[in-house]
Amino acid sequence: YLGDSESIARITQKDLLDYYQTYVTPAHARMAIVGAYEGDIKEIVKNTLEDWSGNRAQLIQYPTLELSPSQ
Repeated sequence: YLGDSESIARITQKDLLDYYQTYVTPAHARMAIVGAYEGDIKEIVKNTLEDWSGNRAQLIQYPTLELSPSQ
């Protein structure tokens, strides 16, 4: 259980910005590129993302989910 409509309604813009600045960083980032493309994709990605900087991302502690067996 991760939240309900009341807890989601309490999320502020500052909460979202704090989350973004804490967890959305180039450290350990992954990218998947699917489909047709033109040009040198490695060069395109490098030129687009090479200046991306940020703090080392904090680990997110996800709640443990209990799975019920299939019936």
